[in-house]
Formats: sequence, C-alpha cells, structure tokens
Amino acid sequence: MTFEDAAGRLRGNAGISESRSVVCRVHEAGSTKDGPLFTVEFVHPDRWADWPDRLSADQRYYRMGLIGTADRKTAFLGFRCDRGLGGAGGLGGPAPPVVGASLDLWPDRAHTEIDGPERGHLLMTVLHSAARTMAGKLGCLERSGLPAAVPAPAPPSAYRKPPALRGPRG
Repeated sequence: MTFEDAAGRLRGNAGISESRSVVCRVHEAGSTKDGPLFTVEFVHPDRWADWPDRLSADQRYYRMGLIGTADRKTAFLGFRCDRGLGGAGGLGGPAPPVVGASLDLWPDRAHTEIDGPERGHLLMTVLHSAARTMAGKLGCLERSGLPAAVPAPAPPSAYRKPPALRGPRG
C-alpha cells in the first residue's frame, strides 16, 4: 500500500471501528514466501487511547509527537493530526485527532547483530521517517510534533503520560 492509499484510508474512517493501514512489509531480499522482517502500520483510533502510566525497563522514551516509545521488537509514535482525518469515532463521539504509527519486528525473522536499546533506536529512526511522511500526506506535519531528526532516547523513568487533547485546537 502506498502512503497516498494509506492516507486515503485514514481520511475515510466513517464507521465506529478503527481505520488501519499497513504501509510497508519488508522482506529479505529475494524472499516473499517467509514472513516479513518488519511491518509499518498506521491507525486512526475510534476513541482515545489509554496511554500507559509507565514504561517497562527495556523501553526507551522519545520526546516527540504525543508519545514515542521503542524497545528491541517494536517502536510506536502517537502524533496529533487535526487535519485530514475522517470518522465519527466510537460510541457516537468524535474520533480523536490522533494517528498512531507502529513498527513491529517479526521475532522469528529479526536480526540479532544489533540488540537492546540500539536496535530500538534503529526501529524508531525508520518509524519516525515513515510517520513524518504520513503526517505530510495528511496535511498535519507542522502540528504533529515530529521533529526533522529523531531525538536521543530517554530512559523509561523520563516518560510522562501524554495529556488528553481537547478537540481540534486543544
């Protein structure tokens, strides 16, 4: 799926269920039979996320967007996008002006040459690039809180639960 197609799907979320778009499945060179090495997915949730109160010891916190976390298997970015999203939201309320972006390594296919926090930072670097591209396609890059470069990760103790947004200008 192209970024344009995925952005169209996020814009067209008219039901009460989430709008999800897998933008990328990366396979080993010359192989599409085995599972992918990793996937990149975007979601426009139908309701507000229940952000975690704290991170686990193996996660790192990135001060960008609403929330940025990574560990050795996944990276997640939540960013504000109050333009270009559709949907009525769940339970009759408006869908939040938020896009979630995730990168998931397939554990049985993951490379082991790089491990620990360094691997998480590499995952976040790839996800950050994809998230900035999607925010640009949706017309919300300026207010997304996604900087041009990935900041250095902070330990999990630096994490603070993101505040609730109060609508388009919240």
